[in-house]
Amino acid sequence: MTLDRPDAWANFSPANVELHAVSTSVALGDAGVALESARPLMRRPIPVPERRAALWVDTARAYSQQGRLADGYRALRVAEGCAAQDVRRPAVRELVADMAARDRRRAVPELHHFSRQLGVPA
Repeated sequence: MTLDRPDAWANFSPANVELHAVSTSVALGDAGVALESARPLMRRPIPVPERRAALWVDTARAYSQQGRLADGYRALRVAEGCAAQDVRRPAVRELVADMAARDRRRAVPELHHFSRQLGVPA
C-alpha cells in the first residue's frame, strides 16, 4: 500500500484495520498481542496525527496493563507529541491518574509530574 493514495488512511484501509486491531487487543486485556501488533506500526509513517496519537495511547494502555508504567508514560509522551489535544481527553486523563496511583513508590516521577500537568489526581 502506498501512503500517498487517497484511500490509504480511509476508515477501512489495511493500516486503519491494523490500528483497530491494536485497540481491540487492549480492550480485551491482551496487552502482549496489542504490543506485538503495535510494534510494526510504530515504525511506519502514519500521516494523520490523531491516528498516530491513538496508536501510542493504546500502546500506553497495553504497557499499563502489564504494569510497565515507565514505558506507558513514554508512550503517552509520544502521543502528546503527535496530537496534544488527544492526551487531554477524559479517558486518557483517567489512564494517567490510574497509572500514577499505581506508582505508589513514585518510581516514575515524570509520570506524577505529567499527572499534575494534566490536572488529574495521582
